[in-house]
Amino acid sequence: AVQYLKTIEALDQWEEVTSLGCHLLDIPLDPVYGKLLLYGCLLGCLDPILTICCSLSYRDPFLINTGLPGDKKPSNIRKKFAGDSQSDHRILLNVYQEWENAKDRRAWSRRNCVSHSTMEMISGMRSQVLSSLKENGFVRGPRGPSNQSADQSNMQQYNLYSNVWPVIKACLVAGLYPNIARFDPDSYQLRCAQESKVKIHHSSVVAHLNNKIKKGSGGYSSGGADCPLPSEWLVYTEMTRVGRHAYIKGVTFVPPAIVAMLTGGAKLPASVWDAADRSSQANNAIQDSSDSEEEFSDVQDSVTINIDPWISFRMSFEDAQNLLQLRQKLSSIWLRRLGGGLPSGHLAGNNPQINREESDRQVLETVTDFIQMQDLVLFDQNSSRLSQLKSKASVNVGMGRESLEHDLNMIPPWHDQPALFFIVRPSPRSLSAVEAAKARGKISIWSFSPGVERKMLEVSNGKIIYVFFSVMSTQYIQGCASLTGEIVHEGSRVGQRIHWVAKQPVSMDNFTQMVDLRDYEGKDLIGISRDTATHILSTMNPTNQGQLEHGNVSSRGGIKQTYRR
Repeated sequence: AVQYLKTIEALDQWEEVTSLGCHLLDIPLDPVYGKLLLYGCLLGCLDPILTICCSLSYRDPFLINTGLPGDKKPSNIRKKFAGDSQSDHRILLNVYQEWENAKDRRAWSRRNCVSHSTMEMISGMRSQVLSSLKENGFVRGPRGPSNQSADQSNMQQYNLYSNVWPVIKACLVAGLYPNIARFDPDSYQLRCAQESKVKIHHSSVVAHLNNKIKKGSGGYSSGGADCPLPSEWLVYTEMTRVGRHAYIKGVTFVPPAIVAMLTGGAKLPASVWDAADRSSQANNAIQDSSDSEEEFSDVQDSVTINIDPWISFRMSFEDAQNLLQLRQKLSSIWLRRLGGGLPSGHLAGNNPQINREESDRQVLETVTDFIQMQDLVLFDQNSSRLSQLKSKASVNVGMGRESLEHDLNMIPPWHDQPALFFIVRPSPRSLSAVEAAKARGKISIWSFSPGVERKMLEVSNGKIIYVFFSVMSTQYIQGCASLTGEIVHEGSRVGQRIHWVAKQPVSMDNFTQMVDLRDYEGKDLIGISRDTATHILSTMNPTNQGQLEHGNVSSRGGIKQTYRR
């Protein structure tokens, strides 16, 4: 269970709760469905994702009745609700929407072998979960039944793509990861990260595809006429085991490019650019993915993107660069939203003309366009849409390298670290010393008072310490720095080596609701939360280029004695 929470990034590698984990604690659903909900908010399809999550959290709405005629059997009714989507998740969505719109819901339930009480429970769960999303601030809007018209108007921004099935499928990929499976053309069977061979559960609307897989002989070209499945990649809700066989339930087929963009961690490791073959990996049968949009004759121009130890894709260098840039931009928005985001109308970065919310809107619009076109390319096999996708991606994905670097800057350096945060308040006569320390560069030295240093080290417990300098009587934060863990001697001066994260002064008037310095008059050290630290940093001018280097400090902290003559 702990490893799973680490995989979905609810816990960091030191088993401390992350920003995502804090949100999941406030959502009355399993963590996997909570993350799925948050992606529904991000990609503008909250309402359908809310329905799917509540349906999966409760129970199957269909009644078991084998005495009915053929067209009334649950299996045939499921096919009717699935339509041409070949998705178990689409069934849950369509069932609820039709039940909700029915004039006589009880009669509708009887006709369709659906439990009316189950649907009522799902409806109640939807209201409860939506209220919790508003309570924890991820969904903005009035709480309670009052002012319902204003609430509906506000909710439109979270449901811009509620009727766009490809975007809903993309949310399923991001939220249900690592529950991803792939058809292996060499062994002609389904695989997932946990099992070398899985089958689709008999309750699935696409269970009949097991027969196609079993009868196949392999050796087909991906996406060709011999492909036994709608797509090589699929997302599933859960895996069960019966004897020696593993079965996946709740299946939806998805395009490979969406798997490449939305699975894995929010911050991919440098090895994602590894162009070498992964012959040493355990999943040798799928090390070279043929799921890219084209077959490339020039192998030298292709790279392998390693999303995680199991998922990898080979594509051209240009396509890989565009996809990873778009992925990075989406991840930066995701991390900012988890950390509290920016206040409405805040102007981000060095250029006051760039409105952060407008920039986010453009990125999300590009992402949803990319998702829809990838779905059309795979399931409609419309080659003209492929060229349209590439032409649009070449214009919109980058938005300039400078914009990408700015997005990287907006990711707090403590995103995946165990850390503590303090506001340190030097005496008024120390203002010039703070400015001099900032002028020395990214690495500097600061002599904390013995009491302040002792208090921070007593509670650090191996965690990295970040301090925000706020000289008394100024009502400003002059900068943010991390303690590298080194005690440095320069002549007669002894101090802590610090690494500046941000140097742009910012008024504390922007944060009085979080920290009001008037409540701490005379105190030289104030502990603050991770969310407060992230919010303060988002209004400053980061100098860390998105990744902080801690010099000689170990990942578990500690003090290292060094001397400079």
